[in-house]
Amino acid sequence: MTISEIHWKNIDSDEFVWLCYRILQSLGFKNLKKMDGPGDRGRDIECDFYNEIGDSFSIFSKWIVQCKFYDLTDINPSRLRPDLEMADQHNTDYWLLITTGDITASTYDWLENISKNNYTFRARAMCKEDLERYLSNNPTVAGNLTDKLFDHDDAIITKCIKLMSEGKYQTAKNYLQIVDSNSARKFYLLSCCDSILGKEQNVGLFKSAFALLEESLKLGYLGEMSGITGYPEDKILFEIMRDNELQPLRDSDYQRFLDLLSEYGYNPLSGGGCLPANCLISLSNGCRKQINSISEGDEVEVPFSNELGAIVNSIHVKEQNCFYVINHELICSPTQPVLTELGFQEAMLLQIGDKIGTRYGWEPIISITCKLRQWLSYMISLKSHYKFYAGDYIVHNKLYVI
Repeated sequence: MTISEIHWKNIDSDEFVWLCYRILQSLGFKNLKKMDGPGDRGRDIECDFYNEIGDSFSIFSKWIVQCKFYDLTDINPSRLRPDLEMADQHNTDYWLLITTGDITASTYDWLENISKNNYTFRARAMCKEDLERYLSNNPTVAGNLTDKLFDHDDAIITKCIKLMSEGKYQTAKNYLQIVDSNSARKFYLLSCCDSILGKEQNVGLFKSAFALLEESLKLGYLGEMSGITGYPEDKILFEIMRDNELQPLRDSDYQRFLDLLSEYGYNPLSGGGCLPANCLISLSNGCRKQINSISEGDEVEVPFSNELGAIVNSIHVKEQNCFYVINHELICSPTQPVLTELGFQEAMLLQIGDKIGTRYGWEPIISITCKLRQWLSYMISLKSHYKFYAGDYIVHNKLYVI
């Protein structure tokens, strides 16, 4: 697996609702109320999400959350339609499904279309894969369910990943010593700690990194953090590579790392931000147009600008070999810059829980996946501007991110 195995059979439906409550808290939702039980009318949890505007003003959106605890079950429209009908009675801004089941691509498409055309709220979903990715990176969110959901060694490793992301490398190394298994992940993380603590080139780091990477690539996995391997700790490797104090490490072994990727036909650093052909671009006249139909001279809407719009100078088309899907709606290349609270960040660096900019305010990321597939991508360059709307999301038209 690309993430720690989570044992859903060890908890019941009531514990799952409690877990969803904890996840929503950790994602920054406020005013949470558990409504599950008889008479909940399709509402397991109600909550608000606040958008801070300046230092003294904020607006909030109302969310209704439906928690569906299934065991390896596909979620289909017939299961969701009654819940959507009930949600429509509650004057909500968003309806969020959190489920241990799997959701097919066709169901995602149906959910997006029906929420846009039939209801006043926007629908979002967090499926089994999203839950497991988030919990593996944030195991403490599970609270007293940690021992039920995680294997002992997996729980320690996920805790160490969190400690390392906080810069607590010595503490993480101490925890890793008590991991019983001799897994590639354990030795890879230990090597990372040794390299950072000692600021020395560590051959063991790359031996374990290559082993981990090859395992991941052979299985066809890509990671949600760096867009390369299927393990969350690969972001740590990139942080090491980008460290100026490890210049020899970057120049020699980093190239070996990229060469290995190239053997599998994948180059994460090629190209820049790009969008799919059917991505709708907002024009200054209030209409929308697919990006593959945009022409030079078209005028697109510019976020946060008093100007009417920005003129399209040119259109760029290129082939890509993977793409990211954010909140089951925004599809883009790994290097596409998306507006966040910290400024524009590449899609491959985003995580569940980050807030991204939309025309309606900040929206929390509740799902992000990477897919390996050949596709034709498009990008526009604008005169005197760099921001525009891709669907309802605010993106950057920078073609190459350095």
